[in-house]
Formats: sequence, C-alpha cells, structure tokens
Amino acid sequence: MDKDMSKYELIDNITNDLTSFINLYAFVYLTKDSYSRKEYDRIIQGMERDMVDRLKQK
Repeated sequence: MDKDMSKYELIDNITNDLTSFINLYAFVYLTKDSYSRKEYDRIIQGMERDMVDRLKQK
C-alpha cells in the first residue's frame, strides 16, 4: 500500500473495484446464454482471480 494513501482513499478504491466487479459480473450473468457453460465459468474465474489480485495489491 502507498504510504501517502489515506485509509479513506483506500476504502474508496476498494469500493470502486468491488462495484466494477459486481457490474461486470451482472453483465456477464445476463449475457450468459451467449456463452457455453465452460466459457462462462472461465470468464467468471478470470474475473475472480483479477479481483483477488487487485485487492492483494491494495
């Protein structure tokens, strides 16, 4: 974590990341009929890994 970042900036950044994740997850879920089950699972797993990596960097 950046030493100059306040706890409020950190909370705001994490909130924004989670909001983006939820919005993207909802979009993928709503369009899941366009994907095979395997492709849908791969997309969701990739999104989850990306979110975990982002949160670890904070």
